[in-house]
Amino acid sequence: MRTMEHAYHFESLRKDVDAELATLFLEMRKETSHPFIASLYEWILGFVCSGGKRLRPVLTLAALKGLGKPIGQEERRAAVALELLHASTLIHDDIMDEDTRRRGSPSLFCHYQGLFRKAYGEAKGTGALFATSSARFGASQGIIAGNLLYVLGFFCLDRNCRASEVYRSAAIAVNEGQVLDLLGELEDISEESYLAMTEKKTASLFIASAKMGAVLGNADERSTNALQSFALSIAMAFQLQDDIIDISPDAAKGNTFASDIRNSKKTLLVIRALAASPQAGRLREILAKKEKAADDLKEAVAIIGNSSLQSVKDTIEGYYDKGICSLERASLSSEGREFLAWLAGQMVHRKR
Repeated sequence: MRTMEHAYHFESLRKDVDAELATLFLEMRKETSHPFIASLYEWILGFVCSGGKRLRPVLTLAALKGLGKPIGQEERRAAVALELLHASTLIHDDIMDEDTRRRGSPSLFCHYQGLFRKAYGEAKGTGALFATSSARFGASQGIIAGNLLYVLGFFCLDRNCRASEVYRSAAIAVNEGQVLDLLGELEDISEESYLAMTEKKTASLFIASAKMGAVLGNADERSTNALQSFALSIAMAFQLQDDIIDISPDAAKGNTFASDIRNSKKTLLVIRALAASPQAGRLREILAKKEKAADDLKEAVAIIGNSSLQSVKDTIEGYYDKGICSLERASLSSEGREFLAWLAGQMVHRKR
């Protein structure tokens, strides 16, 4: 398959995923008589289907096709389950990081905060957590929406015990990764700790997507392990590339520029810059600030660009090469292997 054919195949799989998502949320809207809840499902569907590329369910379906397994609604629903779990984590992430933008649009909590203000005005918060009533309402809706997505993921697996175990393990891993991510904002962490956190928070969902395809496709142990190893390596490279995109002003990622630095997150870029840059002290000062001005962010990005950027790019290529080698051990059709290798390149070498 050539590049154009790969791209067409990817779009075909993504459209299958989006159609399954639309069917699922139509079912949920029909089951409720409350207009606000129905509108919540509609907004969540828009959030899930806007912007992102549906990489995780596409990986599941591509693995299935490579293994020679026909794809029906059961397989599409299982693939969709992991996209719902992914969306759940994004919504909760935005609340924890207080990011007001996601994929070029207001974050879900921010959207509902605005709806509250429009309908009810604003009032000072009376509790221990929120400064305003609208902030409480927006965060609450975000928590609920994320919880709904998580439960809907289990619903999609329709009592398939092996698939449910893959989903459950991924959900535990990604939440443990989030715990480690939050701790990393408060204390210095080693490169090894950062990579371990990334494996849980980001790679676990890709590993689960590959394993879901292997489980549903009745793959042998060698192929299952190879697909998981492939997914791990490519997911690690994907996250490191995401960290680079975060500090690229022209990347048009759709989120806030340098949000990781703004939130004092210790990415591999930051960890290596703190270890190698002559301006490490200044970078540490910027990270310690609760409020960071635009000039602070630009200065931090410049320090990283002059110290750790290239080494992280080299690490990305190392993970990519390892992932492609792992793919060779899986018993896949030549077309399936070629498509997965193309998909890996799209994930790792993207600019946005």
